[in-house]
Amino acid sequence: MKLNSQIVFKSKRNTVRLSHQHVEKIHISAESAKFEADRLTHLYSKGLAVPRVITLNGEVIIMEYIKATPLPDMIDHWEQNPDPAAQKLAMESVVVWLFKYYEILEGESRGDIDGRNFLFDGEKLWGVDFEERGIDTPLVDIGRLCAFILSYEPAHTQLKKELVEIIIKQSGLDHEQVLQEQEKSLEFLKQRRNGNYL
Repeated sequence: MKLNSQIVFKSKRNTVRLSHQHVEKIHISAESAKFEADRLTHLYSKGLAVPRVITLNGEVIIMEYIKATPLPDMIDHWEQNPDPAAQKLAMESVVVWLFKYYEILEGESRGDIDGRNFLFDGEKLWGVDFEERGIDTPLVDIGRLCAFILSYEPAHTQLKKELVEIIIKQSGLDHEQVLQEQEKSLEFLKQRRNGNYL
């Protein structure tokens, strides 16, 4: 969406916009902004594909703009224009990215695992949005990511099922346990979207 000649990105809590070829993220508090900026800086220093922080000023983080597409939009594109090689690369890359994240943060889970927090540029997978500290396990993360992918409209298509299978296989986690976590997350998403979750 464009606002005053700027591109505004989807965000539930903050204002995120493209300004002068950089991303400007305005947090609800300076404390929240510092947490995310510190996390981004640490992950970037360890070689994980995340945006580079340029400046932090109170509630505002200025970071580099990653010219890539959110996974849900990429998946929408693949529904109409299948690209098996790119699909496999993206799904395997998101798992590799996650496990490198767990290693860097010594087992801490991703937390906000929504597919919109992963961007794919056709060759490389990037992670964005680090406002939350993860308190779950890799198993929960992977199951939750699979649930998000399956539930994007149109939900439960053959393509989405194939993408989920690539993720589970690449993770090396127990297939049945991932499916159990996936079902829990699907039920949670269903209740939340129906307004039944408090």
